Amino acid sequence: MNAECSYVPLNKQEFSELWEKHKKLIQGFIFQNSYDAEKIYVNEKVLTSIIVKVDQRRQYFKYFHKLDMSEYKEAALNSFWYIKLHPLNIGPREFAKNPPQEYDSINEKLALYIIITTLRALLHKKGIPQERLDQLPIKYFSEIIYSFTYRDLSKESLIALVESIATFLGLNPYQN
Repeated sequence: MNAECSYVPLNKQEFSELWEKHKKLIQGFIFQNSYDAEKIYVNEKVLTSIIVKVDQRRQYFKYFHKLDMSEYKEAALNSFWYIKLHPLNIGPREFAKNPPQEYDSINEKLALYIIITTLRALLHKKGIPQERLDQLPIKYFSEIIYSFTYRDLSKESLIALVESIATFLGLNPYQN
């Protein structure tokens, strides 16, 4: 790869804004699911890596495809890296040995939370009622979490999943 298309790292301000966005999402996820925040640790090195990897893909879309990365793709890519790199860890050691079942697949649940939160925000932004999202069966979400946990999923398949759900909800993920 030549110097023209080398990755340009985020500046301090951009990184800080993304860091705060991720921390806020994680805190919302922990609160909404009534997890004990004292039992969940965020691996900050992994979270930094996720922010950089998604930004690298953003620059890839811009440089090679002349496209701004959509919020749908960003949610899918963040979810992919949360699933792959597991930034959330459970502790202390005694708790981690036999945590309650609701802590199973916690990173995969967080990935789904990111997708749903993004879709809710986009529905709100577009003035589309959120009822359709609320009508999706719990079993559907359970199947997604199962797939995130036990199946091999590519970045592209997650992008297709998010865009498909968005289309079902009445959003147009292919708009400029």
